[in-house]
Amino acid sequence: MTFGQFIRKQREEKDLSLRELAKKVDCSAAFLSDIELGRRFPSEQVLKAIAKVLDVSTETLKKYDRRTPVEGIKSLAETNPQ
Repeated sequence: MTFGQFIRKQREEKDLSLRELAKKVDCSAAFLSDIELGRRFPSEQVLKAIAKVLDVSTETLKKYDRRTPVEGIKSLAETNPQ
């Protein structure tokens, strides 16, 4: 399950629409839709707000984030710029 799929599953289990969750998290429904579709990822602040509304820990949400850590990308770029 991807990060976005997990968010959607949790949101649907809470019977929240995208708009309802967006209002509670203080962001746009379009942004949340992009998160659920894997096009964008939330900032740490938005991640914490989503976790709070969905009643899950931020650590649980982070387990589903399969992106390469920024440090890994920087290291790779330094060793092999191509």
